[in-house]
Amino acid sequence: MNQLRISTILKACLALTVAFVGLGFAQSASADQLINWTVNANFTYNSQSNTETGSFTYDVTTNTITTWDIVVAGTNTLADFTYTPGDSTQYTVYESFTSNPSYVNFNDSSSPYDYLDLDIAGALTSPATLNLNAGSNGATVYSSIVCRGCGLLNTNDTNTVTGTLVPEPGSLSLLVCGLLGLGMLFAKRRVVLN
Repeated sequence: MNQLRISTILKACLALTVAFVGLGFAQSASADQLINWTVNANFTYNSQSNTETGSFTYDVTTNTITTWDIVVAGTNTLADFTYTPGDSTQYTVYESFTSNPSYVNFNDSSSPYDYLDLDIAGALTSPATLNLNAGSNGATVYSSIVCRGCGLLNTNDTNTVTGTLVPEPGSLSLLVCGLLGLGMLFAKRRVVLN
């Protein structure tokens, strides 16, 4: 009786595994490619300084920033702000001097309108560690800058964004299903041995 129940459970698990594999391939064919970018930069304004830390997620398929959480903090208190979807907007990913998205702008949604511009030395379309450009130091739209009390990128420091792929839900479901199948296999062996 126990062997019949275990055999039925194993067959059901195998059928679920096959279904999840098919579903996983279907999801990966239609899923957006998401890249999480971690920001680490330093800005200066006169003798004051700010650090910028946090991350944003870029959707390669739609060319949009889907979420962000970036903190600007330091002695230049006018520029201090936490940028999140709840209190700021990300207007667009500009096409810089190439056809690759490499410029990101975040704006505070309420007065007195803080903003953060990142001019990135490379495309956001594949994971990497990319440097931030000082650009025109705020003279034009293409520069890395934090405002109010506009702090310019401190070029004496290492200022980077580092991208990593966000795992697809289909991959995670395949992993869970595989672990369940292995668990059932070991459970069957233990029952047969007893």
